[in-house]
Amino acid sequence: MPPFGEKIPALSALLLAAVLAGATPAPPSPVGLSVQTHRDSFDLLDGIFIELVAHNPGKAIRTVEFAQPTEYEIDVVRNGVQLWSSLPPSPPPGQTYVAHARAFNAGATPVVIYDWNEVTAEHWSPLPGKYTIRAALLTAAHPSATTEITFVPPLPTTALSKLKPNEAVTMAGRLDATRKILTDSNGSVVLTRGIPAPPDTPIVVRGFATDHPNASRTFTMQRWASLGGPLPTAAPIPIIITPRVPPTSPIPSPKPSAS
Repeated sequence: MPPFGEKIPALSALLLAAVLAGATPAPPSPVGLSVQTHRDSFDLLDGIFIELVAHNPGKAIRTVEFAQPTEYEIDVVRNGVQLWSSLPPSPPPGQTYVAHARAFNAGATPVVIYDWNEVTAEHWSPLPGKYTIRAALLTAAHPSATTEITFVPPLPTTALSKLKPNEAVTMAGRLDATRKILTDSNGSVVLTRGIPAPPDTPIVVRGFATDHPNASRTFTMQRWASLGGPLPTAAPIPIIITPRVPPTSPIPSPKPSAS
């Protein structure tokens, strides 16, 4: 024990606190974890491929036990507030699971490439800005990792006239009474179909420009969501899920993150 007044090393202090509290320190994880995305910045409603990679620093296979069928958790956080999680709904009271094990070879092993549609469980889109993606393996040691992403501001409606045909972009604004015209501070765009949301609600849309024989141009909407929060009143949310293929170019090998 160091003399009175001398600082205890950080690790020893944590172990001492755990013992005094009657808690058992978590065992060291046999594998580490890293998380990465295929880009650092994204349009709203564009979709993000989130890859989790386990890292076995040894030369032999290491086995990890999971207490439930779900092996990982991915959260999107801003300013300490969780906006979205990959976890399924909580099981019914009394539900039990049989633990299972997974073996990891030496080196890096992909755990999952998760395709998040950038919409929360309440069907609204986050605002532009910086966010943290937080990931963890659901083991006793709970190895975790984080990475930062940025959602860029939507294009102004005036950009519609400059777009190339079929160029996918994101715009935002408020609906008029017909729910087919989206207006922002720069102008308006006509949508190819109406949105079942209250007028004057902040809306973000993802789609592309469509030219017509009469020389007019409309915005073909692929997806939409309320922006920054849930709709003020209940309305059906036509979330269109289109199968996506992960990027063909290999994602750079990540560096293991400290657990």
